[in-house]
Amino acid sequence: MAKKEKTERKKFLDQIEVRKYELDFQTPILGMSPLDKDIFRRYIMERALKNGVPQEDLDDELDMIEDSKETKMTGFYKDVDGVYLLSHQIRGFFKNSGNVLKKVVDVQALKSKIENFMFIFPRHIWLKEKIDGYVERPLQVDTPKGKRTALACSEMVKDIKIKIEIHLIPHDELTFDILEEVMDYGRYEGISQWRGAGYGSFLWKRAESI
Repeated sequence: MAKKEKTERKKFLDQIEVRKYELDFQTPILGMSPLDKDIFRRYIMERALKNGVPQEDLDDELDMIEDSKETKMTGFYKDVDGVYLLSHQIRGFFKNSGNVLKKVVDVQALKSKIENFMFIFPRHIWLKEKIDGYVERPLQVDTPKGKRTALACSEMVKDIKIKIEIHLIPHDELTFDILEEVMDYGRYEGISQWRGAGYGSFLWKRAESI
């Protein structure tokens, strides 16, 4: 009887499937990384003075910022080349959206599967040379002086397209078809800060290279 030949096991790295995508942002992206409160205070002061607000009229607003721990300014990572996102921020969109869509796409614990089997590259995802401005919105916060209306402010970039690679470890349930359904959710609930208000929404398509 002929001896069966042993099938050579395929190495782990050789099993990983890679696809490239372009994300075309339909609305501005807001930075989500906390910035120093002093930057926030300087921004408010510079903006107010530029708009003709007397120096003495800024006292109450700046006092509010000192009192409220919730008042904040968020922004982007920056280096000598400009403004960028980190890959974990894009991955965060997939995990959050996977948690929302797990019953829709019929994959249990989809967020956990994305966290363990899907990875985004490159680590630094360049956006542009500098920010395009700021977006502000009010916050209701509790302070030692009672409830007050504070101000949240985020750096903003617009007219952005990025390219990413998705590396997927083989999995029976988590497939690229499922991940592309998750990306479809990006037109409704986008990436980064204040996405519930429509910021960071995007459309996607396959890309040849990044």
